[in-house]
Amino acid sequence: LQGFERITTEDNSYRIREGMSDSTKEQWNLNAMDVSGAWRFNKGSEDVKLVSLDTGLNDVAGSDTDAHNEISHVQNQNAKSSNSHGHRAMSVMAAKHDSENLAGIAPGSQLIAYNVFTSGGLGVLGSIEDAKDKRNCGERLVFQNGAGSGTYTFTTAEMTASLDETESYAFFAASAGNDGDKTSVAGAGGLAPFQTSHANVASVGALQFTGTEEIDAIIGGSLTNVTGTQLADYSNAGDNLTLVAPTDSKSIDANGTVSTFGGTSCANPNVAGVAALVWSENLSLSGGDVRDILTTSAMDLGDTGRDDTYGAGTINAESAVRRSHALSADHELASLYSNTEFLA
Repeated sequence: LQGFERITTEDNSYRIREGMSDSTKEQWNLNAMDVSGAWRFNKGSEDVKLVSLDTGLNDVAGSDTDAHNEISHVQNQNAKSSNSHGHRAMSVMAAKHDSENLAGIAPGSQLIAYNVFTSGGLGVLGSIEDAKDKRNCGERLVFQNGAGSGTYTFTTAEMTASLDETESYAFFAASAGNDGDKTSVAGAGGLAPFQTSHANVASVGALQFTGTEEIDAIIGGSLTNVTGTQLADYSNAGDNLTLVAPTDSKSIDANGTVSTFGGTSCANPNVAGVAALVWSENLSLSGGDVRDILTTSAMDLGDTGRDDTYGAGTINAESAVRRSHALSADHELASLYSNTEFLA
């Protein structure tokens, strides 16, 4: 039934696409990545923590929690910030969806907030170390890094030592940077360049839509589909770009305002959310396995195969989760499929 939205019989009609509603039909990121198809398998897991290395929660006057109800499950780790950048990124990954606002990709996973810019805080490196220290045995960590290194910089040697320990239980989705450099990812001093040395790090470029069309597929309204895509002019790319993901996605702030969230700051939480679904389906995977599944199941864009503009292509959530499920159900049989070294 893949590709069908609804089946109508003589007596009734049945929605096939899981989790879609009138309020989410316009979320082009969900439709382009086929997230609703992945939701047939899971919507995240308590065993997988989504860790935001960003601006954390926004200190909003008059608010008790500074977190909109859509991300009320967030566990805040330090001081709050003066903007909603981190809140919006977390809503893309994990908004619970009350059928009125928007749907995050993996609302069933734990959600952890770090403000890497707070004075006297931990920065990116310290936040990673803190999350590692607080990780329970068996938990998997999916990091979203859309804000560079934060208040405190780190040396390559320091971050290498930190990442070396995480291959079996962590995955990092990092902004490729918004400098417009098409020869190399920047990461603004963040994690993106480590995709070359560490198999569990992905540098993520920003994919824009160039046009949309409405498909009459869901009662109560049509589904927004895109007619074309392109790499955003500002997005970094190059031979160390891992893949691309949708930018300009709907997001929500602590006041409940739904608006478009842009930049590679939006693309990397889209990847992190899908990575959480992949890992939730099969906890036996390593962080490098998760990246391999995401890249080998990606929808190819641009030149055939991997290229320096789109990397491996853009995320296909359903294909990635199906692959994860197959490996969990019968690894030997699933591995008969020969496409890359990992899958061979």
